[in-house]
Formats: sequence, C-alpha cells, structure tokens
Amino acid sequence: MSSFYETVLALNTSMAQLTERVSNLVDASRTHGQKLDSLAKDLQDVSKEVHGAKVGFKVGVAIVGLVVTGSVGFIAWLITKVLPAVLASLK
Repeated sequence: MSSFYETVLALNTSMAQLTERVSNLVDASRTHGQKLDSLAKDLQDVSKEVHGAKVGFKVGVAIVGLVVTGSVGFIAWLITKVLPAVLASLK
C-alpha cells in the first residue's frame, strides 16, 4: 500500500509541476501577444507616416511641375508676343 501512496504522491507532484509550467506558458503567450499587438500598432503608425510622406512628396512634385510649366509658358509667351512687339517699336 505504501508504494501506491508514493505513486499517487509522485503523480500529484508531477501534476502540480505540469500545472505550474502550463500556467507559465500561458503567461508567456499572453505577454507575447501583447508585444505583437504593440508592434502591430507601431507598424500601422509608421505606415500612416510613410503614406503621408508619399502624398506630401507627390503634392510637392505636382506644385513644382506646375511652377515650371507656368514659367516655361510665360517665357514662351514673352518670346512669341512681347519680344517681337518690343523689337518692332525700337525700329
């Protein structure tokens, strides 16, 4: 009978250790999940910042393009319309 009690006691000790280890794994998994959630939020924030930078860059390029196009158009108008009139008035 003594060996039966020893076996039951050993099983009880093993179950307690197993329960503790499973509890530790659950806690570690929960912590890992929280870290992943935090990283996902940070990644979303960075993604929004990158998108904003891309939009800002595209708007800036569009504005520079409009300024260059307007300047070239104005210079072309000066050469084709104003310059001949000025030269004609000097003769």
